[in-house]
Amino acid sequence: MDLAAHVRFLDQAIATQQATRRFQACWAVGLVILGLAIVVAAQLLSGQIIPETFKWLLTFGGGFVSTIPGLPLVFSTRKEKIAAMTFLRDEIRRVQSSATPVDPKQSERLQELFWQFIGKSLGGS
Repeated sequence: MDLAAHVRFLDQAIATQQATRRFQACWAVGLVILGLAIVVAAQLLSGQIIPETFKWLLTFGGGFVSTIPGLPLVFSTRKEKIAAMTFLRDEIRRVQSSATPVDPKQSERLQELFWQFIGKSLGGS
């Protein structure tokens, strides 16, 4: 696989990660809004429902709202992956656009970094 193919792969991987990040953000906002809606509905219906149901609705709605603290971790992990892929892609582009011929050692090193990144991404480590 040549370096140009690596750039195309990284471009697609970056776009996929960004789309996933947007989806996760929309999903998170939806969960929080759902949780708030349940809590507000419970408050509005508190006089018309039995106390156990009211307590259950508050707990259920609060569970959705409590997802907020975990979001920065999810987003920062994805942001770090995007940053690493962007850096690697830009390094490959820089080497390709250089006026001097591509040094085989530098090309080999970029190939090695690319495959290490792929291995870590697929292996989850």
